[in-house]
Amino acid sequence: MGVQETVLDRTTGPYLTVVLKLMALSFNRSPDLRRELYQRHNGTLEPFDSSYQFRTADGSTNLYLTIEGGRMRAGTGTVQNPHLTATCRDPAALRSFLSPFARSDPLNLLLDNSLSFEGNMSYLARLGHLTAVSRHRRWRRALKGAESAESVRQRGHSMLETSRAEKRRENLRCPRTKEVAVLDDPYLSRYTIDDFPRLKAMRAEFFGARGTVCTERPRLITEYYREHGFEADAEGREIDPELRQAGALHHLLVNKEPLIRDRALLPGTTTTRFPGVVIYPEMSAVGIWAELTTVSDRGLSPYHISAEDVDLLNQDIFPYWVDRNVREWTRREWNNARCQQLDERWVLYFMWKTAAVSHTIPDYPAVLERGLLAFREDAARREATAADERARNFYRATQIAIEGTLRYAERLAEKAEAMAAELDPGDPAQAERRGELLEMARICRKVPAGPAESLHEALSVILLIQIALHMENMNAGLSLGRLDTWLQPYFLRDVSAAQTEEERETVIRRAVELVGSFLLQCNDHLPLVPGVGLRLFAGSSSDMALTVGGVDREGNSAVCDMTYIVLKAAEMLTLRDPNLNARYHPKANSLEYLRRLCEVNVITTSTPSIHNDEAIIATLVNQGFALEDARDWGATGCVEPTSCGRHIGHTNCMLLNTVAAMEMALNDGYHPLIREQVGPHTGEVTDASRFDTFDKFLTAYKEQLGYLIGQSVEYNNLLGRAHQYLHPTPLLSSLIQGCLESSRDVIDGGAKYNSSGAALVSVADVIDSLLAIKQLVYEEKAVDFPTLLQALRDDFAGHEALHARIMKRVPKFGSDAAGTREMAEDIINFIYDEYQSKTNYRGGRYTSGFWSMSNHVVFGSLSGALPSGRKRGKAFTPGITPSASASPNLLDNIRTVAALDPLKMPNNIAFNVKLTPAPGEPHAEFVEHATTYAKTYFELGGMQMQFNMVTTETLRDAMEHPESYRNLMVRISGYNAYFVELNRDMQIELIERAEYR
Repeated sequence: MGVQETVLDRTTGPYLTVVLKLMALSFNRSPDLRRELYQRHNGTLEPFDSSYQFRTADGSTNLYLTIEGGRMRAGTGTVQNPHLTATCRDPAALRSFLSPFARSDPLNLLLDNSLSFEGNMSYLARLGHLTAVSRHRRWRRALKGAESAESVRQRGHSMLETSRAEKRRENLRCPRTKEVAVLDDPYLSRYTIDDFPRLKAMRAEFFGARGTVCTERPRLITEYYREHGFEADAEGREIDPELRQAGALHHLLVNKEPLIRDRALLPGTTTTRFPGVVIYPEMSAVGIWAELTTVSDRGLSPYHISAEDVDLLNQDIFPYWVDRNVREWTRREWNNARCQQLDERWVLYFMWKTAAVSHTIPDYPAVLERGLLAFREDAARREATAADERARNFYRATQIAIEGTLRYAERLAEKAEAMAAELDPGDPAQAERRGELLEMARICRKVPAGPAESLHEALSVILLIQIALHMENMNAGLSLGRLDTWLQPYFLRDVSAAQTEEERETVIRRAVELVGSFLLQCNDHLPLVPGVGLRLFAGSSSDMALTVGGVDREGNSAVCDMTYIVLKAAEMLTLRDPNLNARYHPKANSLEYLRRLCEVNVITTSTPSIHNDEAIIATLVNQGFALEDARDWGATGCVEPTSCGRHIGHTNCMLLNTVAAMEMALNDGYHPLIREQVGPHTGEVTDASRFDTFDKFLTAYKEQLGYLIGQSVEYNNLLGRAHQYLHPTPLLSSLIQGCLESSRDVIDGGAKYNSSGAALVSVADVIDSLLAIKQLVYEEKAVDFPTLLQALRDDFAGHEALHARIMKRVPKFGSDAAGTREMAEDIINFIYDEYQSKTNYRGGRYTSGFWSMSNHVVFGSLSGALPSGRKRGKAFTPGITPSASASPNLLDNIRTVAALDPLKMPNNIAFNVKLTPAPGEPHAEFVEHATTYAKTYFELGGMQMQFNMVTTETLRDAMEHPESYRNLMVRISGYNAYFVELNRDMQIELIERAEYR
């Protein structure tokens, strides 16, 4: 330890005591700052008391901060029963946390494990807000309000006109195939975005816009609960959770502002802003508390927010939810269980149920065919004959939720009529828009109450219900399903009314425009992502997966006219969301269809993700799904298969770091970053007598991995029980088969099929590490464990020869070398068996998959060097993709991944391939090249494949000139993102992926 560091450590306590006391003095003397110490209750401000304890891990420094009666006090020592105790790893971490010059986000310190805490995490976020306003008192002047739509549109047009990512080429043409009924050229090569001025303008507005925080939803639900009660009503009677949530949703939808966007063809908006950042305070929104005054200035994904909205969230909304959000209710109910503590160390596993249980697909075909009135009447009949109060409450709740949705549609009809009345029918431009608005009004008075009869009506139904569901459920992975298959009958009905070829062409063109408007309008909202989230999953949107192609319930090809219309819209718009997934059945779908999927990937650079329909159907059948239901699957969130309208799989309930178990196995259960004994004692690997065979080390690894799986499953089940009390979803439940029949909410297991899905991160790094240990330590005896451990601690510095030997002489997963596939199968089978042996809180099984969103990057940044040769802090490989050094031959990767058993990966995989054209290679040849690779992979049994068809050189240029690549889209590990919105670590990971031709 240097002299300077020793002095700083000794002076940390006195220095930070002065800092805290000066902060307290500022709050006590300044009326503006003192106002921040209050919360609003029943229309008046009252003190928001709280207390904090700050300490170093060795106990050498103890500081406190208390807020009581509207005054702040600070000093050295301890306080009794603080709301939050923050423990910093060392004095330097404590300075980073509290020093006004460090300006560190406390949640980022948690992520780095420089900081841990006991107590209510919401108070940590509130403390971040208080320190932010004390440092920057003029924050109100600095906030950036929302911009005008015209200025946003002009900026978007300018960005797209100068974008180096805009690809203009002559598309491939295709003669009519037996899969389509109407389209003479299924590829619709005659159309470009220039043929659709409306879509071009809406697209420009999308790319020119910045997210704006919308407080409408949290204001309305908090308003409702304050008036009607949450746990109990005004008379102290316990409130049924189902009825409570239905009442809040009804209140929200009845009072939500009915809006119709300029140029939009479909009615409704998710928020009052564009794009609006939706706030779910009952979930994880309090995490943004610390950034309310700075979020408009952060470098990555800044949001507009008004000073009025900051005050509303800080004083009215967040204080109400500090103890009622899912994370803190779970902590209080189960006394801060060990499984929850481990989740909050970030490097072991990440649990999505603290934020959402929305990864599913509603039964949209039933709503289109029957209308919501039929659902309401069904629930009313069942209520009348229900056997008990619980069932009656459930049926009553679904009726209340449906009624709110219908009322919202009626109010949109009134809004459309009012807007039309303000337009001049004598002005041609206004007359056209007036007609569109009156048509929207007609549609809203017909659907979703009754059945849809046209494509316009069907798309309106889906968008309206998606908006309503996003008022009930967080906008994370609530997916759209098989829109091409479901919309085809309505398209054919529209075509049947055409009398001439000109009218027929008008119908086709209108269908492309309607689908394009739908896709753009699905992008009118953004998930709320705090600063720490930008390290975890930067660039991610709401991940509303949309699925096309595959086979129908009878096993026949489901590819149709609407499949190609959706693909055309996706090609022209290059939107990251909805996350487009394509099913391809090697025995039922045409090569022309696969070629078109690859061409759209070439043009957009990264979408759609392509799935082997045959493999996934077999996997679902193996999980207990009826064959017809297995065939009717769609992707949710990223790539996960869900049987549409009948399955609650919460397919992204957790992301688990499999490398963490490797670090624990190498250290007898101790985790180096956390600096705690996390897992069971499995022995010191330096004890040669105890670890005299590779199988004994492999057993130790599996024991550590099994422990982490068990802890994460336990926490997921606790969170699920929290949702059962805090957040039933009666509207979603009415739209999932099995719930009305069983009188049970989806969160209580009412769906026909129930499961929970886990994503295993970094498995290729684990396989490569095990291969290295087996070969070098046990087979060749080229290195012993003490030497290997020292090399890992030194990040291979001074051990260059060993590192070179690992990188050059040890075969890796993806090389197709002997033994690599068997090692992979061993680990994958173990993981599968572990999860399948677990039962979730709804009575279903756990499923395992191998994709990583972007957690392979952040988990890698928090992990040390590995026996595989990967250096400290480097990203792990994404999904189940082989490392960049595995093989220079893509076919080796393809053979390795395709050989894995899909039945053992029921939550799907992400196999990432960076494929680029050779210099001067014509478009048609490159598309054929990509198609051949994909066809080979799927014929070998491969489960899923996703492309990045952008060169490393282009990605490097985009890092240097982000202003020229606003719409450059990339595939991470399951979801799409715009490259310029990713953090630097994620950009580098994409650049360093192996590039094949």
